[in-house]
Amino acid sequence: NDHIAVSASALDIGFINWRSKTMTLVSHNPGETFAFNGLSLDDFVEMMADMSTFGKKLTDSIFDLVEVDTIYGEKYTTWLPARFNIGGSYSLNDHHRFNLLLNGISWNHKFFPALSVSYYYQLPRLLGLLVSYNIFNNQYTNIGAGLSINAGPVQLYFISDNIPGLLWYRSTNNSSLQFGINIAINKKRDVAPPEEPQPEVVPAGVQE
Repeated sequence: NDHIAVSASALDIGFINWRSKTMTLVSHNPGETFAFNGLSLDDFVEMMADMSTFGKKLTDSIFDLVEVDTIYGEKYTTWLPARFNIGGSYSLNDHHRFNLLLNGISWNHKFFPALSVSYYYQLPRLLGLLVSYNIFNNQYTNIGAGLSINAGPVQLYFISDNIPGLLWYRSTNNSSLQFGINIAINKKRDVAPPEEPQPEVVPAGVQE
């Protein structure tokens, strides 16, 4: 209705079959730990002399520390990190909206839940501001913020789920910064502004 809206989605459900030009590394001693102390300046300069083989030389220097077998051409399958979202919003009026988003990512046989509560202020046809509080990875100090700018049918937006994590990145587990463009196409002159972007929380270790 005019005040309450709900949404749900399931994304990235599937897998990738790797069939050609594959390389599998198998350790002789699974679970063994080792320390890579870096390269000397002379070794680094020598490797930089030929950038086309820089990656291979660096990899070989690490492999020298462990015993591994290299297997080429072996087919395998990797599952995508499936995402599940269910959310709701309550609009006081055309300017003020409160949002609740439950987010979960299934990856590597584990489920990572997250929760986001946000407030959105919409200045009609021009500007949108969002402030959010997010819980994920057993972290409870994630304050997010977002900004959207409307220019006709084009909307630019910037959003982060952990602003302190961006400022003090050395002491945080993870933080994300998203930006993009939305384009709304409608023949009617009275076009509602695009929906505000929701902060998306990505657990540490889950790569997009």
